[in-house]
Amino acid sequence: MLEPILEGVSEYRELRDLSDLDRVIGTATEITDVPTWFPTATVARAIRSRHRDPLPNDRRRSGDTSETLRLATQLLDIDSRDT
Repeated sequence: MLEPILEGVSEYRELRDLSDLDRVIGTATEITDVPTWFPTATVARAIRSRHRDPLPNDRRRSGDTSETLRLATQLLDIDSRDT
């Protein structure tokens, strides 16, 4: 159930060619903020119980993990800022 929740609060952005800003070279998803009504602490607890070792904002692991785990670490970072 975490996957659709994380995807639902993520933002999509276009990656553009810096030499030709009209050219889209890809897309990316990220969680930089969540709505005030979003149960951040509850979802963060669910992430920690499902994935024992994700650390908030663990940039070293960002490139070699699943999309869900990458978004989960971003949400954990937001949760750690709010506490």
